[in-house]
Amino acid sequence: MTTHTNEATATSITAEERDILKSKLIIAAAISVPNIIVMNPTLVPSLSDRFPAGTYGEGLAWSIMALISVPVFLWAGSHMLLSMKRMDMTLEALFGLGLTGAFFYSLSIAIMPGFDTIAPNATPLWDYITVTVTLALIVKLLMNPAGPRAAE
Repeated sequence: MTTHTNEATATSITAEERDILKSKLIIAAAISVPNIIVMNPTLVPSLSDRFPAGTYGEGLAWSIMALISVPVFLWAGSHMLLSMKRMDMTLEALFGLGLTGAFFYSLSIAIMPGFDTIAPNATPLWDYITVTVTLALIVKLLMNPAGPRAAE
């Protein structure tokens, strides 16, 4: 009996890991949709009246989106952050690095609205962060086979 391993078998994920990725994807997608709508109030005309630029309402919306985006960034995007921590030379590590920079930039703008003096009308990137994590989860689920049968 000979045993052989190919790349498909080495990169396949278990059913339990796949279920965890699916639950992360569902939660990230559920948070991304309202995040996109609130961060782009021109998509819904009544929202642009409620959150005019430079007002308390806009700052409050940014703060709420910050609180909602943290679980997506830290929990759903944990595979990218771990890849960055391990210093892997993968696209996940590059995404983790970019998302970490965008997260701290957005956090600084949400906490101190006048922080960015070069671009005084800067907005946080919460919607981009959540959408990027969601798309990365979709790609990870599609690229990894479902089990040993898919690896053949």
